Amino acid sequence: LDSNTLYIISVGRCHWIKGYTFALDAMAILKKEGVQFHYTIIASGKDHENIRYQIHDLGLNEFVTFMNGLSHNEVIEELSKSGLFLLPSLEEGISNSALEAMAIGIPVISTDCGGMSEVIKNGENGFIVPVRESGSMATEIKKYIEIHKQEKLEIIENAGRTIAENYLLDDQVDKMVQLYHTHSL
Repeated sequence: LDSNTLYIISVGRCHWIKGYTFALDAMAILKKEGVQFHYTIIASGKDHENIRYQIHDLGLNEFVTFMNGLSHNEVIEELSKSGLFLLPSLEEGISNSALEAMAIGIPVISTDCGGMSEVIKNGENGFIVPVRESGSMATEIKKYIEIHKQEKLEIIENAGRTIAENYLLDDQVDKMVQLYHTHSL
């Protein structure tokens, strides 16, 4: 891995609602502006021809790797090699992939879709960009590259704390049990 290259990753299923076409348009902007990056999309499913075509059509073959379906352990391994997680979705509840990235210390840029703005506080524990705006994604990625290493570390720490305090399974189970007991009396 080249230390001057930002390794960006997205994980999800092959479906238009995941917004990969907007992410690829953002990568084309980064390429045009000379940003050193490599983008990996890990997406399972049959609907991948459009992603592969767009990668080729935008001349991104050297800049983008598409992996169709990996095991969970392989996904975690790929995540851990990455410097930035991009969630370009048009709609989402709360993305488990984004939560996993936050938990293992990978900063997240997410579109303002579904419940993601409940998880990510822009600039504190990750970054939020508007849905369907490739230009905003590219701009936020460039801003992320420019921020000081200490600020990146604080964001990673805050993201880990967010996960530990709000999204760990044991904690969720305890909250459900507590909720059940308070409402069943």
